[in-house]
Parts: sequence; C-alpha cells; structure tokens
Amino acid sequence: MIVEFPDTALAGSLDKIEVFEVDEFKVHVIGKEDLIVDRLNACVFWKSKDDCRWVKELFLLYYDKID
Repeated sequence: MIVEFPDTALAGSLDKIEVFEVDEFKVHVIGKEDLIVDRLNACVFWKSKDDCRWVKELFLLYYDKID
C-alpha cells in the first residue's frame, strides 16, 4: 500500500473526498477524478511513465464511476 500525504492545501475538490473506515480509523481519500488529473499532469509535464501507466489503470478501473 502506498500512502501519500498532501501539502497543507488540497489541489482537488473537497466535495469529492471519500471516507473509508480501516479498523477504528477513518481514512480520507482524494477523489478519483482528482487523482486521475494529478497523475495525468505528472505524465504530461514531468514525462513520468509510471504516472502515465497509473492514468490508464485508474481510468479502466473507475471508468463507470468517474464524473
């Protein structure tokens, strides 16, 4: 599992955050759409091949659930 802690400000939409319960903890996760946009930016502007691959993976995984 990879965990990324954002800066002090969220670049995405607060309305899209999803909350999951893991044992007794609540985990707040950036929205799918915002995550895809973030990885797409890294793919295009930083030429990150890993992020290009993640864009495809995320889009295929959530194509019927993204806004």
